[in-house]
Amino acid sequence: MTLPFREPNIVDFPVTYVIGVERRFPRGHLVDIGTLWQTLRNRTDEIDNPTGTAAFGIHRGSEDPKPVLDYMAGVEVHDLDHVPDGMVGREIGGGRAAFFLLKLKGEPIGSVIGAAYDAIWREWMPNSGYVPAVDYDIERYDYRFHPKTLTGMIELVVPIAPRP
Repeated sequence: MTLPFREPNIVDFPVTYVIGVERRFPRGHLVDIGTLWQTLRNRTDEIDNPTGTAAFGIHRGSEDPKPVLDYMAGVEVHDLDHVPDGMVGREIGGGRAAFFLLKLKGEPIGSVIGAAYDAIWREWMPNSGYVPAVDYDIERYDYRFHPKTLTGMIELVVPIAPRP
């Protein structure tokens, strides 16, 4: 198996709260996700309780009626008590997850992440002892990621459960 990353760390992913902006993207327009991150950057001062530890891209796909991707760009917060108008709050985590460390070298970030997820779902997951635990995947951006140069490290987080 040739994967664009090392084997994942399988660890408990604590309950994490995220506030941000969300939009539905047709599969052919995923390059526009960058505009959603810009919207978040323009509105982060409205979020009054960030932890300052990480930003998250949370996505779930749908085939209803055409292939789309619901994508949220958000920041980690202490709680979901004050979600600004026009933003959404999500609780993620709370179980086991596979953390895949992905190195970025300045190339188009969407194609790198897409290739990694393709390898996760087509190669790693079927050969692992796990199944997806929820209907979403997560990109986790912390201090190791450099947004201006699109370099550094990010984590792709896949909540999992033991295969029955």
